[in-house]
Amino acid sequence: MNEIKKIVIVSLMRPSGTTGVQTHVNTFSAYLDSVSQPWQLVTPFSAPKFLLYPFLALRKLIALISPSAAIWLYRKGHAWLLGLALQRVLKLNPNVTIYAQCPVSANVALAKRSSALQQITLIVHFNISQAEEWAGKGMISVNGQIFRWITDFERKVIPQVDKLVFVSAYMQRQIQDRIPAIAKVKQQVIPNFVADPMPQNQTGVDADLIAIGTLEPRKNQTYLLDIIAEAKAMGKHITLTLIGDGPDRAFLENKANKLGIKDQVYFKGFVPNGSSLIARHQACIHVAKIENLPVTLIEAMAYAKPIFASAVGGVPELFDNGVQGRVIPLDNANEAAKIVVATLQNQILITQLGDAARQHFVRNFDQQLLGKRLSEFIQSSMKVN
Repeated sequence: MNEIKKIVIVSLMRPSGTTGVQTHVNTFSAYLDSVSQPWQLVTPFSAPKFLLYPFLALRKLIALISPSAAIWLYRKGHAWLLGLALQRVLKLNPNVTIYAQCPVSANVALAKRSSALQQITLIVHFNISQAEEWAGKGMISVNGQIFRWITDFERKVIPQVDKLVFVSAYMQRQIQDRIPAIAKVKQQVIPNFVADPMPQNQTGVDADLIAIGTLEPRKNQTYLLDIIAEAKAMGKHITLTLIGDGPDRAFLENKANKLGIKDQVYFKGFVPNGSSLIARHQACIHVAKIENLPVTLIEAMAYAKPIFASAVGGVPELFDNGVQGRVIPLDNANEAAKIVVATLQNQILITQLGDAARQHFVRNFDQQLLGKRLSEFIQSSMKVN
């Protein structure tokens, strides 16, 4: 039997927030608490404040001048601050296992661990590459200097860790193709998971559909507006709640106005624990251009809500078309609107899809089930199966 060691979670991100990484860390740590498994989170924000605050101010200033330079500084500066904090933790706790949330934090752990017995597991949250994600936000150019620097860094670092966790088989294949050297690393696909909200019967509905995510090009909320407009052209009044904020908000609000659907789309901005609002909608919709394994769809199934989503990335691994939800095309808003309208008009079908979604969540994406599996894998031996 493997020795139970303290799990040190390392991340570049703040302990609280709305990103998928932060949701994962908080959900997993809550599971560890529930089974009395010792753990500790170490981030750059664990470093001395007299070093942290000047760095954050400098990065904000640089971002106004050069977004790509700010990304370089973000990665280098956060790695330095994380290293300071992690070195102290590992010195006080030599008998630990390390769970890294990104290649940068994994590289810091590789540099700061005092023994190979301090195993490092890296989880792949990102889509294809962190360089692709920054490029998708418009902050660096594809195949530019910073882009190549990040992808080269990933090719070097990822094969050095002891174990890899992928949240989707799709992303595992993508990384294997891009970095063949990871074949020697012990790895496992363990999907994202969330705590069971144990949904209660809700009275009242805020809107027909809900979408949760940062308002940015990759999330593709502009296509959601096209779907609502196409439904209106058919004579069907569908309402949509958008949870989240981001650089596209003003553009999206302006487009909703131009399409004549301003009164059908509710921009709520950032909402703490926004997933709890899923319960007050008929279904959840998600049309991102690329996704590893979106947590928001798992949350929707946990609330017994059907899902509408495009078949990109790891999304097809989440649900079966016509069983827990419906697949909608990404290139035909009219056809997507027809699918959404036909489903929403059939309350018996909505209930059937929602019940199946809830059962699917309990069997495959519950915190207790997958938290245990993840914890055991992190603490398992390094021998490749």
